Amino acid sequence: MRDAIINRLSKPSNIKRAWVIRSGAKKRVREKLREELGAQVVVIETSLHECLSRISKDERRNNFEVWEKLIRGWWENYEKCEGDIIKKEQI
Repeated sequence: MRDAIINRLSKPSNIKRAWVIRSGAKKRVREKLREELGAQVVVIETSLHECLSRISKDERRNNFEVWEKLIRGWWENYEKCEGDIIKKEQI
């Protein structure tokens, strides 16, 4: 679904602004969005510790080990990119 929306946004239209939420840790993913859409990429850097803390307190997420692996994997693969706008989340 997300890819279909990105594909639509890459074509001429009267759409002035759209938010695409993507959790790409690799910079090539974000660079591709920037190139295809002329997008401004904002990365909200929420610390590993804070992500794990939030997941552990979220009653809707009943398998902490799975989420922990995903979060640690994201941080292990995260690559900063010169074109990204970095927002450090204020807690």
